[in-house]
Amino acid sequence: MGLQSHAQVDGLEGHFLDYTNAFGGNDGDGYYFVVAGADLDSASEGWVSITRRNAIVDDGHATSFAIAEPGHGRLTIVSAALPLITLRAADGTPFTLDLRAHTLKAAR
Repeated sequence: MGLQSHAQVDGLEGHFLDYTNAFGGNDGDGYYFVVAGADLDSASEGWVSITRRNAIVDDGHATSFAIAEPGHGRLTIVSAALPLITLRAADGTPFTLDLRAHTLKAAR
């Protein structure tokens, strides 16, 4: 899997998103698929979409969530060391996404 380049997709929680890049990986407990980009209607609002699928597939259960970060522009995945993903916003602000805590925070 690994890092994939730009793709456009539609629809996530009522938004059309323009994806910059994506990452897929396994942390031993599950498979994560993380997509970064921006809202098509508001380029200043960066988005991250996360889907997690259990490693032991019973019913194919997957969970998804999305996080918006307004005011910094498009987000791009820079690196990944699960469960942490490093992203950079269009304005240069670095962010850390914690997949287990479901948080996106500006890095210091």
